[in-house]
Amino acid sequence: MAQKPTVELPVEESAEKSVWSFLADRLNEAATNKREDFQVRPEVFDLHPGQAQAWLCDKRWVAIFAGWQSGKTTLGPYWLRMEMQLRGPGDYVVLAPNYPMILNAAKPKMEELFSKYVRRSGEEWHLTTVGEIAFWGAKQAEKTRILFRHAENANAIEAFTAKAIWIDEPGQIKDSVWTSVRPRALKNQARILFTSRPYEWNWYVEDIWNRQYDDPRIGVINFRTIDNPGMPEEAHHDYEIEKRNMPEWEFDMKYNGIPRRPAGQIFSCFDEEKHVVPFFQPPDNWRRASGHDFGPVNTAAVFAACDPESGIWYIYTTYHSGHVTHEEHIARWREKLGRDARGNGLDVMSWGGNRNSEDGVRRSYGARGWQIQPPPINDLEESIRRMFSIIKADKLRIMDNCPELILQI
Repeated sequence: MAQKPTVELPVEESAEKSVWSFLADRLNEAATNKREDFQVRPEVFDLHPGQAQAWLCDKRWVAIFAGWQSGKTTLGPYWLRMEMQLRGPGDYVVLAPNYPMILNAAKPKMEELFSKYVRRSGEEWHLTTVGEIAFWGAKQAEKTRILFRHAENANAIEAFTAKAIWIDEPGQIKDSVWTSVRPRALKNQARILFTSRPYEWNWYVEDIWNRQYDDPRIGVINFRTIDNPGMPEEAHHDYEIEKRNMPEWEFDMKYNGIPRRPAGQIFSCFDEEKHVVPFFQPPDNWRRASGHDFGPVNTAAVFAACDPESGIWYIYTTYHSGHVTHEEHIARWREKLGRDARGNGLDVMSWGGNRNSEDGVRRSYGARGWQIQPPPINDLEESIRRMFSIIKADKLRIMDNCPELILQI
């Protein structure tokens, strides 16, 4: 950009001086009214092959399927700025699944790049004269807006005709929203940039990933979390640990940006030949734990013991019954253990029930001599993930006298 010249003002009276100040500002502005080049790929993207590939993609729908923290969102504002310069004045859209995502992710990235070119008005940014000159070299007759929209407000999605759209985290957006967005891009044949990891098997996978070789509009770019050159060396180590501990399909979705269907068997790492062992009575010095699922008809429990040397947990007995009192359940649990668990020093730490809604049941068992704690994890997916990690880390065995449990797994 040219060096802004200094215009000397003549010494005049205040009224005349204000006129000269206005003219001087216009002259100084005119000296800098040069169109900036936003079509050259920023140098920072040269370091990231995935970002560079997305920048060069000339398809109408450019879809980035990438892992967590891989640098996908960073591309959005630069790509949108380039599209604005190529397509001219009009409406441009930034779309996210919800308002917090716009506020915390997309909007701050846009601020970094657009703040000196726009005037903000709620969820609309209007390109100023300075912005029009920077983009196209001259003031424009048609106004230009950047509209921030989120998928929770369906009416707002119907209220624009875009020249380009950046959709951040489309993997979290409902199919119906995508159906509403497509007509907004028809008139101007607007290009669309998608930046997301796959979250589930939805339209983003079916309509974009699965059709990338059949639909000439679609270009898919895929990269992993560790493909981000900004990741420290420690992140590569963490990546390998997560790869060992997580189900393969889930790891690919979250860290590699590759859509996968969940395995039909939730604990797909369970190998009956390896993880099922002949029954034996655990020694009294092994730490014990039990897990309980309450219900008047289907009251269930598992009992496990931990080998202090190997750290492996052995589920050595199970329980499934109903239509009996709490006292009767407790008596049967102690019979299952082969002794009075508390009376003979065989302490069993017990967990069970819903963390937030079954305190009354736990108190009832506790008052009758069997203390049951609320589960430390209340989220089902996280519980499954933890159990998967325990099995995959080879820290669980199930004794062969638990056929019902083995069959359910």
